[in-house]
Amino acid sequence: MRVAAVSYLNTVPMVWGLSQRLGPSRVQLTLAVPSVCAQLFHEKRVDVALLPIGALLSEPQATLLDGYCIGTNGAVESVCIYSHVPIQQVQRLYLDPDSRTSTLLARVLLERYWACRPQLLPLHLDRLEQSDAQDEAVLLIGDKVFTYRHRYEYTYDLGEAWRLFTGLPMVFAVWAAHTMPATDWLEDFRAALAYGIAHIAEALTSFALPAALSPQQATDYLRQRIDYTYDAQKKEALARYQEEVMRLPDRLSVAAAPLEVRS
Repeated sequence: MRVAAVSYLNTVPMVWGLSQRLGPSRVQLTLAVPSVCAQLFHEKRVDVALLPIGALLSEPQATLLDGYCIGTNGAVESVCIYSHVPIQQVQRLYLDPDSRTSTLLARVLLERYWACRPQLLPLHLDRLEQSDAQDEAVLLIGDKVFTYRHRYEYTYDLGEAWRLFTGLPMVFAVWAAHTMPATDWLEDFRAALAYGIAHIAEALTSFALPAALSPQQATDYLRQRIDYTYDAQKKEALARYQEEVMRLPDRLSVAAAPLEVRS
């Protein structure tokens, strides 16, 4: 089976579990940023993907696999808006191109929770090094957060804001397939994911951590911020996210950036 998974720290336990329990004879694994995982799935270059939930708007026929996801029950720490001023004073927000899911979530929260409408612009990483404009903010996702977050005075965690807005957990990505896999493969797949999640410390030994993050901080992040269980509340949260996004104007206009695929 050709499987695409997100290449961030938050997926390390699941990816490690797949490599330990299934191996290359049963899984051909590709790691990529969320937008590229969605692109690979859409083009049917993979059979199963850890699919960002924003991509489900374009994949209504996808079969969702129960059991595991990338979610959070509050602050997630790695999907945040960072600014030098309170968010109501931000005039321009630069959006990380790696995830349409987070971009759409930010737009929902800006419109309906924070009640502000800054200009939305694409983010190029050199801006993080060069710009100190006080009325500008950035939406960052993934491991780059740990490198750049200390440069900003204000942090707006989108997992926490979503919880305050809806009373629900947030699910960022779900396992999806084009067709339901064979029962024996699916059982082994879920068992491999569970094995990795139960052995986080071991899984982390296979991953090069961001320089700004210690092994203990990485362990705490995976155990305290990320919730891997795809349960009834997460399904409710997914439905609510889709409802909120459908109310946005031009909700499908955010194109995925062509980014490097790492296998």
